[in-house]
Amino acid sequence: MTCPNCGLANPDTAKFCANCGTPFAAAPPQQPYNAYPNQPQYQPAPPAGGNSMGKNIAIGCLIAVLIVILFGLSCTRACFRRHRYYRYGAAAILTTTAPSLALPRPL
Repeated sequence: MTCPNCGLANPDTAKFCANCGTPFAAAPPQQPYNAYPNQPQYQPAPPAGGNSMGKNIAIGCLIAVLIVILFGLSCTRACFRRHRYYRYGAAAILTTTAPSLALPRPL
């Protein structure tokens, strides 16, 4: 350690300069070099599925509601077809939905 007052080289453990007696300021203790900075510790995620039975029930109810809606739509379409059959007569329905079975007329 070099004295800041007179420039004499003193041992690193000296508290005062051997030539002029100037006290050396205590050097702050050096912190050890850490090659790896502090990283958060790995925390495993809590197991999911604490309410899997509730999810299964909700999915089952949703599927049941969709089936009921599809069944209702198919019944409604059938009802409207029947209504059109009775309102316009069977001939009107057959001519609009079925291909003609009549033979072509000869020339």
